[in-house]
Amino acid sequence: MDVFKELSGFTDFVNPDHQRGITARVLHHLDLDKDGMLTLEELNKIAEYGTTTNISQLLITFLINAADKDKNGLLTAAEMKDYLTWICTGSGVDMEEVDEAVGEVMDLLSEIDDPTNVKIDVVIKEFVGGPTDPPEPKDGTKYVPHVRH
Repeated sequence: MDVFKELSGFTDFVNPDHQRGITARVLHHLDLDKDGMLTLEELNKIAEYGTTTNISQLLITFLINAADKDKNGLLTAAEMKDYLTWICTGSGVDMEEVDEAVGEVMDLLSEIDDPTNVKIDVVIKEFVGGPTDPPEPKDGTKYVPHVRH
């Protein structure tokens, strides 16, 4: 686990449980045949998600893509919750906060004409590349943030 921490550059692990949780999630998704062992081919799959010069960004991108269970390029609220739960488990974040964050993230990142899904590339840009501007409505009207009650 310490090797993973060193390679990833993650310095924000609150405790070993957080580190183990993320490591287990990455290994679970890499192990395509679910035999409990990684082949070189399975391990190399992670390279499809970015460059090894920034392992932490690569891992976040990998986990976001892993959350897309139906592989349609979109995250639903349930898939977003899975992703946020994966990265928060063991970190000391209260799971009620994760539930609240799901709605906020979906509101922030979803397109105006489809608030039920978020494009994976938008999620990656937000979580890996920093905050993004909200998408502009297709009809040219101004963006007005909305809050779920």
